[in-house]
Amino acid sequence: MKFTRSFPDAEDAASHVAQKILEHHARHGTLCPDSRDPVGWSKTVIRNYLIDQYRRSQAQRRRSGALVVPEQDIADDIADRMIVRSAMAFVASIEPQAHMIAMLRWGEGLSPQEIADLLGMNPRSVRTSLHRTKKKMRAQLGVAEPQKILREGTA
Repeated sequence: MKFTRSFPDAEDAASHVAQKILEHHARHGTLCPDSRDPVGWSKTVIRNYLIDQYRRSQAQRRRSGALVVPEQDIADDIADRMIVRSAMAFVASIEPQAHMIAMLRWGEGLSPQEIADLLGMNPRSVRTSLHRTKKKMRAQLGVAEPQKILREGTA
């Protein structure tokens, strides 16, 4: 795992070195070439295998040329970036205490009572802050409230 970035790649490298050791043993009757440390030789085989895999993947990318990204993916990416900008502007616009309350509620999953106990506040103040923060967030991101969506959908 030290040389690779994923467990499957590490398994492939270990399988490759085991195969090389078995091939060498079948031909020469030893685990590795003479005057070599078996562990060091195994690490060298793994390193060479990974270098070879990397070079092959780079060559394959060059042969395949530039990938054409579907238009829908580009549109989704642009929409995601716009939402992220709006969300970051929203986070910058709220007060630190409201931000902390929102993160404790929606990030950590604490109840308003737990947040109030933690911050030494009234639970009603915590609920009011959450309501105002949610309302401000909906306005900033341009998301209608669920009640308005239901009313508009039935009208």
